Amino acid sequence: MLDGAESAEELSVQGVRMYLFEKDDESLMVMWSESGRSSLPVYWGEGLRMHDAVGNCRDLPSVEGETAITGLDESPCIVSGIDPRLLRTWRSLRFVTKSIESRVVEQPVEVGIENHFDKEIFGTVRLEFDEELRHLQRRATAAEFRIGPGKSWSSGGAFVLKPSISDTLGRIAARAVVRINTNEGSFTLNKALELEMAPADLSLEVTQITAHPGPYRAGGPGEIVVKVAVSNGGSLRAAAGVYAAVEDGPRRRRRVSIPRLEPGEQAEAEFRIHVDPGSLPRRIWLGLREIHGRRFANIYIDQNEIRDVFNR
Repeated sequence: MLDGAESAEELSVQGVRMYLFEKDDESLMVMWSESGRSSLPVYWGEGLRMHDAVGNCRDLPSVEGETAITGLDESPCIVSGIDPRLLRTWRSLRFVTKSIESRVVEQPVEVGIENHFDKEIFGTVRLEFDEELRHLQRRATAAEFRIGPGKSWSSGGAFVLKPSISDTLGRIAARAVVRINTNEGSFTLNKALELEMAPADLSLEVTQITAHPGPYRAGGPGEIVVKVAVSNGGSLRAAAGVYAAVEDGPRRRRRVSIPRLEPGEQAEAEFRIHVDPGSLPRRIWLGLREIHGRRFANIYIDQNEIRDVFNR
């Protein structure tokens, strides 16, 4: 069946490997399961047929506009009879938002789809998430759409997620369930989607270290003045606390709050730390903690750097 066919795209989802081939305006899907015997809930038209490796063929019936491709195992099979309009519409279903930050704030997640029919379609998109993401809060799980022929649609701010501090960084697995209505009838498209959950991009750096003029040159206590900068390289507004302490002295931490830091902005903080030049601390600790998130950073100023400041 694949003689003369051209490979178009890999479309693997949900543990099922799928390779699309095009032949004489016909779409053929080579597919097999990587996790034992399984099925794939997907609708690609009314006339789907499955061909196994030895030439056996069977119909894949649909019920109320839904088809389950059943009996998949490690042996490759070919599915034919695919409606190209449905396949292209299914392939276009995606997360427009590529990632969210692992911060305990509400963040919009945008879903997009294109209409590859020659008529208007309308219906609903529903997002489902793995049960293990039980801490992931979501506001609204469905959105309605109406798309003209050849047009595209995105959900805008309809879907909003709020990560928990307990959620793991990495991929968020979701499933988009799209109910489409046309004058030919109704059908459902299912597609596995992935969203990246990344750490917030906050950074801490020391911009200046100086010795404050004072009586320390006569043997009295002195001050080290440390200036730091916090930068927000992420896409969301952030808040943070910056801390400083002498590591082997009294463990009294000094804290500067940065209650609002917009994307692309930088904020400065200054610490005045009492230091005895005759008994220099082993090092000074500076720390960053993001509020409503999990971003941390530590910087240490060692004894040699402290000595150099006093000797300038």
